[in-house]
Amino acid sequence: MDIRLKNLAVLKAAALVNCEYCLDIGSALCLATGISEAQLRALPIYRTTELYNEDEKLVMEFAEVMTRQPVGVTPDLRGRMLARFSPAEITELAANVAWDNYRGRLNQALGVRPSGFSEGAACALPER
Repeated sequence: MDIRLKNLAVLKAAALVNCEYCLDIGSALCLATGISEAQLRALPIYRTTELYNEDEKLVMEFAEVMTRQPVGVTPDLRGRMLARFSPAEITELAANVAWDNYRGRLNQALGVRPSGFSEGAACALPER
């Protein structure tokens, strides 16, 4: 899976579980792989902004429905993913989003705070 797409999907999951540490490091990783500050700020409105291409929107939709409780990956979404990505890419993406869901919830339970990875740069915000 393209590292930019994977980082963006993981950051979307972090925003949805409100993990400040994950948002901090995830924003820095996204910036390092070419995601713009404007795109970080537009994360909550990814569906309606022109700042993201169709692949970026698709992986964020996938991350969003994987993060919901209960998980809501529909046959339609799975089909759209398979039309664009290989089964191996989808597996890699799903594993990373699932891991970030776990890590984000663990960090919140333990009170892990941001560590300054994105200090001085744009940082994605938690979503309500």
